[in-house]
Amino acid sequence: MSFILSEEEKAFLRHVSEILTPQQKQVFRAKILGLKQKETAFILGISQPMVSVELKKIEKIINKRGANTH
Repeated sequence: MSFILSEEEKAFLRHVSEILTPQQKQVFRAKILGLKQKETAFILGISQPMVSVELKKIEKIINKRGANTH
């Protein structure tokens, strides 16, 4: 599977990545790669509920940043 991102989308992802914690970055990458929460938790050595919490935090950050760019 291949994704083609616009320069604006790339810049947005770079900006979001700069404000995520190291753990959030790892969870975000796993999500982008299509890993399930249980797989992500196992790989990162954290609980599945923690993965879920981090994904919710990431979603809030992305939604907040996205709203600020329009």
